[in-house]
Amino acid sequence: MCSYTVKWKRAASSVFIREAGTLMDEAGYEIGNLDATLILQRPKISPHKDTVRSNLSKLLGADPSVVNLRAKTHENVKSLGENRSIAADTVILLMKK
Repeated sequence: MCSYTVKWKRAASSVFIREAGTLMDEAGYEIGNLDATLILQRPKISPHKDTVRSNLSKLLGADPSVVNLRAKTHENVKSLGENRSIAADTVILLMKK
Protein backbone atom coordinates (compact mmCIF):
# COMPACT_ATOMS: atom_id res chain seq x y z
CA MET A 1 0.00 0.00 0.00
CA CYS A 2 1.34 3.46 -0.89
CA SER A 3 2.38 5.73 1.98
CA TYR A 4 -0.20 8.35 1.02
CA THR A 5 -2.92 5.69 1.13
CA VAL A 6 -1.89 4.68 4.65
CA LYS A 7 -1.81 8.33 5.73
CA TRP A 8 -5.40 8.95 4.66
CA LYS A 9 -6.93 5.55 5.42
CA ARG A 10 -10.09 5.91 7.53
CA ALA A 11 -9.49 9.65 7.93
CA ALA A 12 -12.50 11.83 8.68
CA SER A 13 -13.54 14.22 5.92
CA SER A 14 -12.62 17.13 8.19
CA VAL A 15 -8.98 16.00 8.00
CA PHE A 16 -9.02 16.36 4.19
CA ILE A 17 -10.69 19.77 4.38
CA ARG A 18 -8.25 21.03 7.00
CA GLU A 19 -5.30 19.78 4.91
CA ALA A 20 -6.65 21.54 1.82
CA GLY A 21 -6.95 24.75 3.85
CA THR A 22 -3.37 24.40 5.08
CA LEU A 23 -2.02 23.83 1.56
CA MET A 24 -4.01 26.80 0.28
CA ASP A 25 -2.69 29.04 3.05
CA GLU A 26 0.91 27.92 2.57
CA ALA A 27 0.62 28.71 -1.15
CA GLY A 28 -0.53 32.25 -0.32
CA TYR A 29 -4.20 31.94 -1.22
CA GLU A 30 -7.47 32.56 0.55
CA ILE A 31 -11.05 31.70 -0.31
CA GLY A 32 -12.87 34.41 -2.20
CA ASN A 33 -16.02 32.31 -2.54
CA LEU A 34 -17.02 28.70 -1.88
CA ASP A 35 -20.20 27.23 -3.33
CA ALA A 36 -21.06 23.65 -2.33
CA THR A 37 -24.04 21.58 -3.40
CA LEU A 38 -24.75 18.37 -1.47
CA ILE A 39 -26.68 15.74 -3.41
CA LEU A 40 -28.54 13.31 -1.16
CA GLN A 41 -31.99 12.04 -0.32
CA ARG A 42 -31.52 12.01 3.45
CA PRO A 43 -30.89 13.49 5.93
CA LYS A 44 -32.49 16.82 5.21
CA ILE A 45 -29.73 19.41 5.39
CA SER A 46 -31.78 22.53 6.10
CA PRO A 47 -31.84 22.05 9.91
CA HIS A 48 -28.04 21.65 9.86
CA LYS A 49 -27.10 24.15 7.15
CA ASP A 50 -25.74 26.87 9.45
CA THR A 51 -23.68 24.37 11.44
CA VAL A 52 -22.18 22.82 8.29
CA ARG A 53 -21.37 26.28 6.86
CA SER A 54 -19.76 27.31 10.14
CA ASN A 55 -17.69 24.12 10.32
CA LEU A 56 -16.53 24.48 6.71
CA SER A 57 -15.49 28.08 7.24
CA LYS A 58 -13.57 27.20 10.43
CA LEU A 59 -11.81 24.22 8.85
CA LEU A 60 -10.76 26.31 5.85
CA GLY A 61 -10.03 29.52 7.74
CA ALA A 62 -12.59 31.38 5.62
CA ASP A 63 -15.09 34.04 6.59
CA PRO A 64 -18.55 32.41 6.84
CA SER A 65 -19.96 35.07 4.51
CA VAL A 66 -18.02 33.59 1.56
CA VAL A 67 -19.28 30.02 2.15
CA ASN A 68 -22.52 29.03 0.43
CA LEU A 69 -24.16 25.65 0.99
CA ARG A 70 -27.22 24.12 -0.62
CA ALA A 71 -28.64 20.64 -1.00
CA LYS A 72 -30.69 18.82 -3.58
CA THR A 73 -32.00 15.32 -4.11
CA HIS A 74 -31.22 13.02 -6.99
CA GLU A 75 -34.90 12.20 -7.54
CA ASN A 76 -34.56 8.56 -6.43
CA VAL A 77 -32.19 7.74 -9.31
CA LYS A 78 -29.34 5.24 -8.88
CA SER A 79 -27.38 4.98 -5.62
CA LEU A 80 -27.71 8.69 -4.81
CA GLY A 81 -31.48 8.49 -4.92
CA GLU A 82 -31.63 5.17 -3.13
CA ASN A 83 -29.90 6.47 0.03
CA ARG A 84 -26.80 4.37 -0.65
CA SER A 85 -24.47 7.31 -1.28
CA ILE A 86 -24.13 11.07 -1.25
CA ALA A 87 -22.17 13.45 -3.46
CA ALA A 88 -20.94 17.02 -3.30
CA ASP A 89 -20.17 19.46 -6.10
CA THR A 90 -17.97 22.31 -4.93
CA VAL A 91 -16.54 25.32 -6.70
CA ILE A 92 -14.02 27.52 -4.92
CA LEU A 93 -12.65 30.85 -6.08
CA LEU A 94 -9.13 31.27 -4.69
CA MET A 95 -7.58 34.71 -4.36
CA LYS A 96 -3.98 35.71 -3.70
CA LYS A 97 -3.59 37.14 -0.20
